[in-house]
Amino acid sequence: AGDVEIIGTGIPTNEPCTCSPGSTFNAVVQFTVRNNTSAARYCIALHLVPDGTVLTSPLDVVLVDANGSSTAPGKSGGQSFQDTVMFGTIPNFPCNAGLICFGQAGVIRGKCAPGTCTTISWNTSPGAANCTQADQSPPGGQCRHQQVCVQGYGASLVCKSGCTPTCGGTAVLTASVDGGTPNYTYSLSGSDGSSQSFGPSSATSHDFTVTVTQNTTYTLTVTDSTGCSRTASTSLSAQAITVSLNTPSSTCGDGKVTFTATTNGTGCTFTWKVNGTVQGSVTGNTFTYDPIAQGKANGTATVSVDVNCSGCTASASRSVSSCVTTTSS
Repeated sequence: AGDVEIIGTGIPTNEPCTCSPGSTFNAVVQFTVRNNTSAARYCIALHLVPDGTVLTSPLDVVLVDANGSSTAPGKSGGQSFQDTVMFGTIPNFPCNAGLICFGQAGVIRGKCAPGTCTTISWNTSPGAANCTQADQSPPGGQCRHQQVCVQGYGASLVCKSGCTPTCGGTAVLTASVDGGTPNYTYSLSGSDGSSQSFGPSSATSHDFTVTVTQNTTYTLTVTDSTGCSRTASTSLSAQAITVSLNTPSSTCGDGKVTFTATTNGTGCTFTWKVNGTVQGSVTGNTFTYDPIAQGKANGTATVSVDVNCSGCTASASRSVSSCVTTTSS
């Protein structure tokens, strides 16, 4: 039953220039129908069975040519086949979807049972059937299983790496586009006020690196060379940074104690304090407390650290008791 087949990918001819995710339109889709026989095939129809969540139920789509005829002429002379450009209407086609495929991929053999996969059907004689049901059996018509794909204009935005970032960390978002007319301009905006752009470029994907300092929704807008645009979005949650201090025991001798701050943040700065007083000469993640220099040769002090990682902050503190031994001559 390979007399008739769909060649290539269907293309919407009336897709809106601006088409928001979640909305739909009645797509007039252009297909190339190939007739491999020398006799015409009549009443060409598609029985579209959804692959994923494109349609809620199977749909019959009658194909017609530019003159309104649902006939695929046969080949003639030395031709191996005859191609006819035909059109059909797919109602409630999803906006912003890009490539949509109906049916199962690969070669499928067997009876054209309704609901099993997408089929293309045709009648072998004029007026043999009313062309309202694509799953037919001879003699009224014949059918074949075939995956049918439609190339719309769509954009997507997905997290590629660093998808559970610590506050102040980075993540990589991949922006992609299907369809449309090159070149493309990619614009990325975040609910945190950040923004980036790329293009115009013929590239159909681009990676954006973002620094995440709060829970942020990122919105992608892709605009093609005709000025038509598509949008997509994704969200990232910033995990709180933490900082901890080691807890040294009370010491005698010279009384000096070294504290080390450990944090899950990156690119951080450290502010050390003793009893609330900033130790301005120390910026790294270690601090040596000197009780004599602090005037606490014998006593207790509080050592604290504030960490700042790209605007994300955390603090920790510890008490330290000192006894400084002295020797007399």
